[in-house]
Amino acid sequence: MGKSNVNQRFVSLIQTALALFAIFTCNASQNLVAAQSDEAKSRAMDYFIRGTVADQMQDYYRAIFHYQEALRFDSTSSFIFVSLAQDYILLDNAREAENLLNKALALDPDDVSALELKSVLMHGMNRLPESQACLEKLIKLAPKKITYQKQLLSLYLATGMFDKVDALVKRISDVEGESGDLTRQVLTVYLMAEQHDRAIPYLQKLLAKDSTDAAIIYTLGTTYLQKGDTVRAEGLIDRANALEPANPRYWLGRSAIQYDRRNYERTIAILQVAISQVGDQ
Repeated sequence: MGKSNVNQRFVSLIQTALALFAIFTCNASQNLVAAQSDEAKSRAMDYFIRGTVADQMQDYYRAIFHYQEALRFDSTSSFIFVSLAQDYILLDNAREAENLLNKALALDPDDVSALELKSVLMHGMNRLPESQACLEKLIKLAPKKITYQKQLLSLYLATGMFDKVDALVKRISDVEGESGDLTRQVLTVYLMAEQHDRAIPYLQKLLAKDSTDAAIIYTLGTTYLQKGDTVRAEGLIDRANALEPANPRYWLGRSAIQYDRRNYERTIAILQVAISQVGDQ
């Protein structure tokens, strides 16, 4: 019986020793992995810095070599993929750049540099919906950055997504205040796209800032004319004509309204006055 107890104690001691040895081995292994990981990160950063220096010297092929070496030691840092993608763009290899940016975003979907670069790349490849998606994500990450909002506005206008334009213009204006340049940018697209109902509020905004701008008054009049509202159109075109009687376009606008009404005598009378006012222009 005593001998059995001794054996059990011996077995227990062996088990304890083995357990302690396993713990020690595990910790040592983890420390070794951590040390190796730190060394790899250090090597990767060294190659990354070399790549950055090569970029500054515009030696893009050498930069690519260094970035690729950096990725051999650290394939989990999205910024290395982004830097490599940028050089491929500079060397006109858009497909490889796109592949690298997708890898960067797989590692970090919120990588701002990757999203910015991919937006530019997709725009250059005329893949506007994908460029738009990147900008929409960037705005979610940085809702107060007006640059992203203006870029997205340009895309909405280019792709005819007019339902989203007005809300975005308001959002920009809430931060920057009313901008005549922004208003004119949107207005120009709306007029070219024959979006008359959308154009009128922007014309009215410009007119509210300068009620003597004959060109805006006339454009507003012709826009109403396109909508079939000849009463408003006539009043505005007459007003523009009164402000700038030497401009032949405004006389022609007035005469066109009378001609459409088959008021031929009135049409001739307007044209005769126009000749006396405008002369040989």
